[in-house]
Amino acid sequence: MQAAAEREGIKFEFTEKLVGGGALDGAGVPLPDDTLASCRASDTVLLASIGRYYKWDSNPPHLKPETGLLGLRAGLGVFANLRPVTVLPQALSSIEELVLQLQTQVEVLKEEVASRDNLLRLLKKEGILSSQSLQRAAQSLSEAEKKIIELESRV
Repeated sequence: MQAAAEREGIKFEFTEKLVGGGALDGAGVPLPDDTLASCRASDTVLLASIGRYYKWDSNPPHLKPETGLLGLRAGLGVFANLRPVTVLPQALSSIEELVLQLQTQVEVLKEEVASRDNLLRLLKKEGILSSQSLQRAAQSLSEAEKKIIELESRV
């Protein structure tokens, strides 16, 4: 990064701080206060590995490396990290197939919900279905619609 910055005439200033396993070993906690303060004062945070999990597996939850990462995310108001990804051509067809399967599932669920909704309206109109039964059925439809939204977000 430094070499690329120099080539482009950009200056970076780095401050190294402990988090995760290194912080547990060096400071006794997974996220020292000065680490969080330094990260909050920074423009960008670059984070490496938080440590080998097996070394601290027997620690209580508040003294595990991942607690430092979670605390850092909470302290900075972020919920995810960006990682470079390379998609291999062999995997692309599998991914496309999975997306098509999910889209098909969503369409089938949408049609099922619409059909059930129309059937319920007809049964209510004809007096075959009570208002109480209609409410229970509508609640069931609402749950199905939530599932559709969940599936669509995956596609």
